[in-house]
Amino acid sequence: MKTLKHLFSKLRVPRPSRSASGQPVLVRLSACLFAICLLVPAAVRAATAPPATLMYTASGPVHGGVATIGTSGVTYLTVLSANGNPAKVIALNANSTEKWPPFTPGADMYAIPALDAAGAKLYIGSDAGKFYCRNTSDGSTPAGWTDFTVTTGTDKRIRSGAALDPNNPLGSTVYFQCNDGYLYALNADTGAQRWRAHTGNEGGPPVEPSFVPNPVSSSPVVDSSGVVYVGSADGSSIRSILPPARRTGVCLWASPLKRLWPSDRTDGYMWRRAQLKTYRIRASSLRSTP
Repeated sequence: MKTLKHLFSKLRVPRPSRSASGQPVLVRLSACLFAICLLVPAAVRAATAPPATLMYTASGPVHGGVATIGTSGVTYLTVLSANGNPAKVIALNANSTEKWPPFTPGADMYAIPALDAAGAKLYIGSDAGKFYCRNTSDGSTPAGWTDFTVTTGTDKRIRSGAALDPNNPLGSTVYFQCNDGYLYALNADTGAQRWRAHTGNEGGPPVEPSFVPNPVSSSPVVDSSGVVYVGSADGSSIRSILPPARRTGVCLWASPLKRLWPSDRTDGYMWRRAQLKTYRIRASSLRSTP
């Protein structure tokens, strides 16, 4: 392949002609530059991928993602049980060493650990139907916290991540969805249940043995006004839940996603059609009226 130096030495750009308006026409120059770009090897133009560095080799599969916050350099992850090794929560320093001995609850954990805004507490649920909170400083149980146990339903697995609402009038609240079909709201400081709301998530999402043998449930999210949004396994629906005075969960609306069409109405409402009914939801209050 000829070098760029050779190409430029042979390049002759004629004096640009002028149009009727007197402006120079640079078509020839543009064509020449385009031709040169085509001759530049792709490797010269492409960005070089950064090297991947192996930080840690776990004792079992890492099903979920990892969590970190701020500039601490610490990464948190869950590892499934395998080959006689127990499931565990691991905190990794930036130099790949374990910050504290892994927390082993005795059951698999499929969700991504959730951290509070200060990065001081870690929240995670397990397949045993237990919900935990641990100090990120040393992996210990925070003072005043009691691990929460789901007591209802035949499938008590907690396969969703957690969401925190630090501005709840009742105090900091943590939410998670369980495979017993309910969304739970707990006191984020003590683990005591504030309320639960039915979401239809009994059994969790369907299993696809060849692709998703262990599916996770939808994790809740909280907006600035305290409304909780969560997906469900009951026919691909999404629910909006607002606790009146944030004490008991009430479903504001549930929309079957497979029968949902957005509308171009711009009258201050969000319009959605589901089956044979049309619902409107005022964006300010999120209270639906058929």
